[in-house]
Amino acid sequence: MLISFLGSLPLATMNVAAVQISISEGITSALLFSLGSLTVEMIYVRISVVAITWIQKQKKLFRILEYVTLLIVLALAASSFYAAMHPEEQKNVVLSSTLPKFLLGAAMCAVSPGQIPFWLGWSTVLFTKKILLPRNDNYNAYIAGIGIGTLIGNCLFIFGGMLIANSISRNQHMMRLDAEVSEDLLTEDEDRLLYAFENYIAAEDPDVIILEDYNKGVLTQSVIKRIISLCKKHKILTAVDPKRKNFFAYESVDIFKPNFKEIKDGLNILTDDVNLHVLQDMHLLLQDKLKHRISLITLSAKGVFFQQDNDAAIIPTHIRSIADVSGAGDTVIAVASLVFAVTADAKIMAEIANIAGGLVCEEVGTVAIDKEKLIEECRKLLT
Repeated sequence: MLISFLGSLPLATMNVAAVQISISEGITSALLFSLGSLTVEMIYVRISVVAITWIQKQKKLFRILEYVTLLIVLALAASSFYAAMHPEEQKNVVLSSTLPKFLLGAAMCAVSPGQIPFWLGWSTVLFTKKILLPRNDNYNAYIAGIGIGTLIGNCLFIFGGMLIANSISRNQHMMRLDAEVSEDLLTEDEDRLLYAFENYIAAEDPDVIILEDYNKGVLTQSVIKRIISLCKKHKILTAVDPKRKNFFAYESVDIFKPNFKEIKDGLNILTDDVNLHVLQDMHLLLQDKLKHRISLITLSAKGVFFQQDNDAAIIPTHIRSIADVSGAGDTVIAVASLVFAVTADAKIMAEIANIAGGLVCEEVGTVAIDKEKLIEECRKLLT
């Protein structure tokens, strides 16, 4: 049973087909397909254990069946490609056959006998080690164990495939992979960046500049200080979404927006308590080091905290159907910067940024905020 279970785990024609059927036609159809395939597999095993010597001599037959197996795999690949190119048809042209799924599984297994050499090898080993004896009761127990192990392995694919498909259909983000280069800019690259930044200020005359730090090596300490200095000189608001590496390099910025974990790490604070008193203490510790104007701390499911001078509050989140938090912090700092540049009101800034961050979490992936939807939500929730 263990051998058959482990042997069914690598991706192959039968378990991938079972997943496709479970997603498109349901678990019952996929189980019938698997039962059909493992029935034929058990028949092949029975043949192999009673006729090992004869089977080993049939090299020409095996060669033909290898080509048949290749054709089946190519047909599945072609049908999957066709289905992807014609999504309106929604069905795989091979697996949507009108043949009952039990018979389809049996037929596909019969013409794709990759398990014959697999079990031939294992049966030979077990005969040699005298673990499998040439008796009918041994054969029956051996074959029953193989059937159970294969069925369990197929069920992992069937139910696992359904779980993944259902999660995706509910807009749940499953995985994120990144590749990056994060070395600091060379001095000459810093100079070119600052030259371009000065030209941008002269040409566009911006009201606010956002420093979005991803620890990728662009915002070095030198670049940070020089950009803030230029912004002060030209009376441009500065807003920062920091990371730990240069956490305390952003002296004299206007809006400093870490999340709760980042501020705990930056200040070496161990508490997990999220309350107004703790957050105000964090603001004071930050201000002692940074001399910034406003703290805007995102608190995940608990909302956002802001403080400017003595005006401080926690703005709670609104009930949302969360699909993906990617880009939520970027949205919060972008909307907060825009609102504060227009209103100079830290409370309104925090309230609208909190709504924007929640809206973006309802979408899969990183998406731009919908202006009309944001305005509608603000009217509904803030009036």
